[in-house]
Amino acid sequence: MSGLKILYPHFNHNAYFRFLPQKRLLDAVIILGGGAGLCAVVGMVQGNEKMYREFIMPLAQRFLDAETAHRLSIRLLSMGLVPRARHLDSSILETDVFGHKFSNPLGMAAGFDKHAEVPDALFGLGFAFVEVGSVTPKAQPGNSQPRVFRLSQDQAIINRYGFNSDGYAAVRQRLEARTEIQFALSKKLGPSASFMEGPLVFEEGRLLGINLGKNKDSEDPVMDYVTGIQTLGPLADYMVINVSSPNTPGLRDLQAAKQLRIILTKVIDARDSLGSNRNRHPLIFLKISPDLSPQDLADIAQVTTELNVDGLIVSNTTVSRPASLISPNRNEVGGLSGPPLRGSFHQGSTRDVHPHKRICSYYWCWGHHEWS
Repeated sequence: MSGLKILYPHFNHNAYFRFLPQKRLLDAVIILGGGAGLCAVVGMVQGNEKMYREFIMPLAQRFLDAETAHRLSIRLLSMGLVPRARHLDSSILETDVFGHKFSNPLGMAAGFDKHAEVPDALFGLGFAFVEVGSVTPKAQPGNSQPRVFRLSQDQAIINRYGFNSDGYAAVRQRLEARTEIQFALSKKLGPSASFMEGPLVFEEGRLLGINLGKNKDSEDPVMDYVTGIQTLGPLADYMVINVSSPNTPGLRDLQAAKQLRIILTKVIDARDSLGSNRNRHPLIFLKISPDLSPQDLADIAQVTTELNVDGLIVSNTTVSRPASLISPNRNEVGGLSGPPLRGSFHQGSTRDVHPHKRICSYYWCWGHHEWS
């Protein structure tokens, strides 16, 4: 100690040794925290499911609000820090629908990759189809925050995003940059065909959908959808006409038979007028609300079959709140999605749409929900 005093006469050895335990503790926290962070990054890159299930997801749900977690997931996907499908789908999973082959029956619904930022990363996770959007003609911010709420006990989510969108032009620019990739993903390459794009292995039977919405201040909703077909149609395997989100005032009124007939007639005419894109024209789907009456469903089924709409997406989020919900956020305003959306609507809509299924196909979409 006398040596320290000689070398460093102003050295306060009493204070140093008094705070030495705290310093050691801080160093230990830094080392352990850095090691844990490094392990987390390695686990994310390698796609360690246990790491996600037991470490990353619980931390994200504890410390991040739902929308921040959503944005972060898009960022991580764009950086490649997510699990990747490291195998090709078995042929037993193939599904032929609408003249297209899906490599498996699972896809990513609209509402996650709203701005078409990470479709290829989502295909890399193993999804057979990815639906981007909803996209509106002009960029708009959507509703004010907070606007996404976890219902963890119910494994559900309530959102009132309100069609926050970068707009048609920005989405078109992103998708045009990957036109060749999507053509290779969509076309029939033969049994077990696959190809490389960067670090990812893709196989055929991966379809891209684009979900279209109208601007909140739109004075001509019909032209909003027509312009979407003209602008983005050549880049998609299928286009979705979204008239069923509960978070844009007046949107669900467009599901009325008279207005719906006008929209779909114009949309189909616009699709049929598209210039040849390697002999591919996108399919047209209509996304409907789960809150429709039996008569509304019957009217929609009649209109869509008369106009030869290719399919229905059943369904969007619901404004109803099942009595079974127990989460504190269950009364937030917005659309509910997830397992609580099953039940009576599934049975009723099957009954009302089923008679028309030979003409107009449909598939179920329960939206995104909270995984515990």
